[in-house]
Amino acid sequence: MRWNTKGVKFREHTFLQNPNVPAVMKQNTVTVSVGSRGEDVPATASNQTHVRLPYGTPFTAVKAAVFTANPSVRVIKISNLHLRRLCRWLGSRRLQEDFNRLIMYAT
Repeated sequence: MRWNTKGVKFREHTFLQNPNVPAVMKQNTVTVSVGSRGEDVPATASNQTHVRLPYGTPFTAVKAAVFTANPSVRVIKISNLHLRRLCRWLGSRRLQEDFNRLIMYAT
């Protein structure tokens, strides 16, 4: 797979169904949801298993929000719908360009 040769970190989408995956990993998850455009998401909308973010939250803020909610999280779940509601800015021009260069060859 090209992703392996380009150093892209990934897991197959079915890896949690593998019987060799420890139960502690399967159970220590945080689900991320993102409000719709214009929706007011209160600061108290998150807990140890669910993080709710406002529409347009930058990718760089997602990790911080998840690890604030659950510092020992092993699996982060986010649906395609909610992923599309995030801002695709990675925090700096260099990070953005590096990612764009990598993903160009990985897809």
